[in-house]
Amino acid sequence: MSLPTPRKSVQKLQQSLHVKAKTEPSYRFYSLWDKVCRTDVLRYAYRACRAKRGAPGVDGLTFEQIEAGGLEEWLGNLQEELRSRAYAPQPLLRVWLLANLYFRRFVLAWRQFGYEDRLNAHIVNYADDLVICCRRGAGAEAMQRMRETMGRLGLTVNEQKSQLAIMNVSNKESFDFLGYTFGRLYRRDAQPYLGMRPSQDATSRILRRIRDETSQTWSPVSVQIRVEVINRVVRGWCNYFDQGAAHPAYRKVSRHLVWRFRRWLMKKHKRLGSAARHYPMPVLREMGLYLPQLVKRNRSSATA
Repeated sequence: MSLPTPRKSVQKLQQSLHVKAKTEPSYRFYSLWDKVCRTDVLRYAYRACRAKRGAPGVDGLTFEQIEAGGLEEWLGNLQEELRSRAYAPQPLLRVWLLANLYFRRFVLAWRQFGYEDRLNAHIVNYADDLVICCRRGAGAEAMQRMRETMGRLGLTVNEQKSQLAIMNVSNKESFDFLGYTFGRLYRRDAQPYLGMRPSQDATSRILRRIRDETSQTWSPVSVQIRVEVINRVVRGWCNYFDQGAAHPAYRKVSRHLVWRFRRWLMKKHKRLGSAARHYPMPVLREMGLYLPQLVKRNRSSATA
């Protein structure tokens, strides 16, 4: 008999809380503090942040530094702070607003120094992530001016995430921004064009999420509840990634979803044989399972 892993024990806890909330809507969870302090919950939370390559907080502490100093000791100290109610979360909202304020200073300085007009370099940003679109041949200078301006404001450029991409249909260069990959694509007639599609990382994340939501730890949950949860996840992803050439990613997500959900149903009901025969597409639709599909929209009304 194998010992339960942190992931399985945490998923069991999530399942229990989910079933309790669904079966007794009027029930109120007044305190979950003891659950947050559990060792398996802390380990699972750390591994999840590590897998998503979370950035250091305002304390600047990285995963490498934590592990070099001893992960178990760090988790133990955190657990003790939580149990004694001595833990004080970092002011994330304040840090987020501060980043936006500093970035606004960068945008104003960029225009004041005349880089926007001289290089025809326009900034597109979300929070502190940005892309500078400039005329051909001005990319290297725009990047250098960006570093200089950031330095004047006391800001540091993340060189690992920064790149100079020459975008045209004659090369394969591309870059990722806000979950999309921008680069060369092909029309049905094999003609190249510059466009965007859901990035590989974004697609991989939704596939992993579908796998987690259709694991056998959810077998005790009713089909209706599981369909509702999966639909919210997949529909939310599709609502965001509905721009550009999303069809290939939608097909991949749809095939994976059908395969995983059929597999979950087969194991839940302990059935043998062909999953496609037991649960053909009409049956899945009757259950209410949402499958990704692009909706035609009037792109002329879209705003930047």
